[in-house]
Amino acid sequence: MKKIIIALMLAVIPAAAFCVSIDGPALADENGSGLRIAAAFITADNPAILEPLKTAGIRTAMIETGDMAIQKEPGVFDEKQLGLLSDFAASAAKSSCGLIISLADDSLKKIYSSWAGASDDNAFFKDALCKSYFKQYMKKVVPIFAESKTALVWELYSGAQDSREDIYSWTVEMSNYLKSIDKKGFVTIEVSNPGPLSNELFKIPSLDFYFFDAVLSLKDGAIAGMDMINSGASAAYYGVNKPVMLNLKYQADDAHMEGAFTDATETFLRARGSIIIFSASNEDKAFIDAVKKESEYAASIKEKVNAASVDKIKSAVTADSAEISMTTGGDYDIRAAYGEKTPLSAFVEIKGAKKGINTIKITGLEPETKYLYYVALSNTSEGGISKVMDFTTLKTPKLPAIKFKISGNFIRAKGTDFYDGSRIFRYVGTNNYIMRKYYLDKTDGDKNRHIIDDIFKAAEDSGFKVIRVGSNGEVFDDASANKDDITHDFRIGPDKFNEIAYKSIDYVLDSARRHNIRVILHFTDNWEYYGGVNVYAKWAGVSKNDFWTNDKCRAYYKQTVDAFVKRKNTINGTLYKNDPTIFCYDLMNEPRNEADPTGKVMDSWVAEMSSYIKSIDTNHMVTTGMEGFFLQEDGTHYSGTDFISVNEIPTIDFCTFHIYPAGQYTHYSPGTTKWTIENFIKQGHDVVKKPVVMEEYGIPNDNDEYPKAQWIDAMTGEFFAAGGNGVNYWMLLDPSYTHGDGNEVYYNQTQYMNVFTKYANDINKGGY
Repeated sequence: MKKIIIALMLAVIPAAAFCVSIDGPALADENGSGLRIAAAFITADNPAILEPLKTAGIRTAMIETGDMAIQKEPGVFDEKQLGLLSDFAASAAKSSCGLIISLADDSLKKIYSSWAGASDDNAFFKDALCKSYFKQYMKKVVPIFAESKTALVWELYSGAQDSREDIYSWTVEMSNYLKSIDKKGFVTIEVSNPGPLSNELFKIPSLDFYFFDAVLSLKDGAIAGMDMINSGASAAYYGVNKPVMLNLKYQADDAHMEGAFTDATETFLRARGSIIIFSASNEDKAFIDAVKKESEYAASIKEKVNAASVDKIKSAVTADSAEISMTTGGDYDIRAAYGEKTPLSAFVEIKGAKKGINTIKITGLEPETKYLYYVALSNTSEGGISKVMDFTTLKTPKLPAIKFKISGNFIRAKGTDFYDGSRIFRYVGTNNYIMRKYYLDKTDGDKNRHIIDDIFKAAEDSGFKVIRVGSNGEVFDDASANKDDITHDFRIGPDKFNEIAYKSIDYVLDSARRHNIRVILHFTDNWEYYGGVNVYAKWAGVSKNDFWTNDKCRAYYKQTVDAFVKRKNTINGTLYKNDPTIFCYDLMNEPRNEADPTGKVMDSWVAEMSSYIKSIDTNHMVTTGMEGFFLQEDGTHYSGTDFISVNEIPTIDFCTFHIYPAGQYTHYSPGTTKWTIENFIKQGHDVVKKPVVMEEYGIPNDNDEYPKAQWIDAMTGEFFAAGGNGVNYWMLLDPSYTHGDGNEVYYNQTQYMNVFTKYANDINKGGY
């Protein structure tokens, strides 16, 4: 017999009947010999059945408690039913019978869910009230059998469906709670139709047995269900490395079942099963005799179930990978499953690995992240699985950025390129819409202006050359002004311009210049985060979509333009219109006019406002700040904007688009994302004949379908490979700010910053 050294799980329970220990997939008696058990399923309201079982030499039985209506209503228990359980426990102790006790099933699930007022019975596994009802129930029932020392195995639930993932967290919580009440009893859960998720469920450390059910039935003159018994037990043995239990269901009065008991027992035990429970529709003498026969047969098998031998499991990690090495005692297929939390669904495997030292490499990991993992072995004759272990990946080393220096030139658009003097200018950039708040933001009495400098310094050190900053804020009147952040609002009512807010942008521009970064400013926003178009409309007494045609709104907007373009920076004395630190002006963040599906109203407004800006500032480029919607073939679009017509306006210097593949209304595949990026560049370059900037793009955190670093890399690379001119990722933040929208990147997250630096280095290799 091979030494069992994989996933050693040694536990002992002194049941009234006998001592039982668990060692990996093996069940052993008090002498350490292999133990196989055939048990009878009986009713908990009939303690008299225990004496005939004892006489027949049947030392293990299974009962149900969930159908006894013990908890009459939330927190109210039927003392008579509890008394019946106490009587049964006492009889079991007297008869030296170890019990497998089922606590819940579909009927209890339905009752508890209805008490919680849930329309879905599966609230039992999710709802906090339902879970509290079940814990109250366990707290009453479990001590009855624990104190009598008759509880061999606690079955949390009978007939759980393998496909229900919410059972996993419920099982973790309830098994741990039960073991806090009874520290000696084994715990399991019974699944119907075991499948791929079952192995993950039974890997929960607080579950001691793999438990499934199978039904024997007559089909075409033969007994059906044997395949299920064999495959279920084998899958459990190879995939979990815990003893296997089977609840065998059949009609006891069916004459065709004669001989099926033995066939089922032999099939199950050959597949390395440990406990088989015969569950019939009655408890007559024939049933007891049949179980007696199988009990004697099971007891005659003394050999322990072996597990595959594995030793010296070690992990060696980098920032984005891990190598798992191990020594195997034979030739096996090896699988390493891993993940940040259980169940561990990702895996890497080696087929036909030879005896000795083997290594599996896991790639695509996140830096500075703790991962759980286990190793599973299998061949045609045996299998085994290790305990769950962990490793933590290393911090990613910072990729050095090529140094660059801002020139004194204004960036110009000519044809489909940007120019810095005579040199073509391309850039990797980002967004930060809250940067200015640090101008007067205080922590422990100190101003946090240094955070503005820290952000620009981190951007410079990563190769970014352009940052689009938040530069609008409008409120209806003084009563609506933001009292917590006085840099928040640039206009407080139509006639009051907030100098502190403008000074915060002065500091932003000065810091950007000192760190060789250029800045995109926008004059207002289509959205209401900082007031935006809706506030202008309220000042004029009109609805939001009247903003585009209303004379007062147009006048208010031009006043905002004047306040920026004609301003002198209070830090360095430079007029904004003469400051090459400003890369360009966005007319607005994501303008839309849902009232005009033709896009003509928007085109007219853009033409007027961009011309106005050019009339007072001949140095800077102007763009729309638009998301990039196209008119549909019938000439309509809900956004009221058209990528082609609006960007063809002569006073618009380049095209913008925004793209979020994992957004609420997108959910793009990699192929769709690539096509979309390439199409914007194609339309901008070939049709509009102007540069194209991917002005916003973002990937959410913690979305397994969209691995963040991988998608940022792909989108940035695809954009530049297609000839794009500049990108601004949404968004780069200081690590102290914890209220991002989920797409953010913090400048200390090296794994993401290195992606940007990689492309920036290719672009900045000329030193500018």
